[in-house]
Amino acid sequence: MWVWNPAHRIELGTQAKKFLRFVESGAKVLVPGAGVGRDTEMLTDEGFECTALDISAEILEEAKSRGVKATYIVHDIRKRLPFASKSFDAVYSDSVLEHIPKKEVRKVLNEFHRVLRPRGILYAGVKKGDGEIYYRYDVGNKKNRRFYITYDEAEFHKILAESGFVLLEDWEDEHMDKQTHQWLAGIFRKNS
Repeated sequence: MWVWNPAHRIELGTQAKKFLRFVESGAKVLVPGAGVGRDTEMLTDEGFECTALDISAEILEEAKSRGVKATYIVHDIRKRLPFASKSFDAVYSDSVLEHIPKKEVRKVLNEFHRVLRPRGILYAGVKKGDGEIYYRYDVGNKKNRRFYITYDEAEFHKILAESGFVLLEDWEDEHMDKQTHQWLAGIFRKNS
């Protein structure tokens, strides 16, 4: 519906510019929940060496079919990541944590922390809110519902701090789909 929408690419470009201020081109970047490769393509276009993870083999095949250059690995990020400690310069986690139950999110963040090199960078973006909700997206004649876990700013910052990350910059803005949610995002540094 919106993954390759040019307006959405402009929105993503704003996030990428903030990320680029903290991570040098050529860096090794882990892209969890990579989906069809929208963010991975944007990052590889900027010169990053990306490893794209997703739980769905089919959706990663879609990314490959679009010619997005990356290393692709089918993996559930709720499980230990299949990488040695200190393997990546950065993790780019856009629209990922909102699909992880809150009881499991610290485990996921701890794994991001483990695979980052000392002082590595984490970009994290989530939906703003105060609970677990369903959003309805109507596409054509299909009625779609997607489940999301939302965060308020204090909770979002707290879980990242408890997982060993220091806030460098954060922001809140409207998502392109303004009727459904606001967006919380930040750049964090591994605290070690």
